[in-house]
Amino acid sequence: MTDITYNNHTEDTSFGSGDFIPFWKTASGAARKINRANLITSLKETRVTTIASSGTIQPDIATTDTYIVTALAGNASVLAPTGTPSDAQKFILRIRDNGAARTLSWASIYRGVGQGLPAATAASKLMYMGFIYNSTDNKWDMIAYSQEI
Repeated sequence: MTDITYNNHTEDTSFGSGDFIPFWKTASGAARKINRANLITSLKETRVTTIASSGTIQPDIATTDTYIVTALAGNASVLAPTGTPSDAQKFILRIRDNGAARTLSWASIYRGVGQGLPAATAASKLMYMGFIYNSTDNKWDMIAYSQEI
C-alpha cells in the first residue's frame, strides 16, 4: 500500500493491519505505532457497581463511575464515597426503590448546585444524580438530577 499525504502529513500504511493501528508521520519521517490490544485496554471503560439495597449507600470512587441501587428496600444514608477523588472526577448515582418511597439523607460532602439534593425517592421511579468533585471546596457537587415520570 502507498503512503497517502494529507495537509503535509503522511499516513504511514506500512504497519500490519492485524497488529497495529497506523498513525501519522511528519515530513521528517517520524512515526509511531501502537499495539491495538494496548490501545483498547488503555481506553477508560465505565466502571459500574450494582447493589440491590442497603441502608448505607457508599460508592468507592476508586473503582466505580456509576453506582446503581436496583431495589432500595428502606430509608438510606448516602455516605461520603471511599477512595481518593481527583478534581473534576465524575460519578453517577442511580436509584430505584422496591415499590415504596424511601427517604434519603446525605453526608455533608454532597451539595446540590442549582437544585437541592433529593430527600426521597418516588415509588418505583428511577432517579439519576450526576456528581462532579470540587477539590477546592472538598465537595461532590450534584450538577444533574433527573427522575422518571
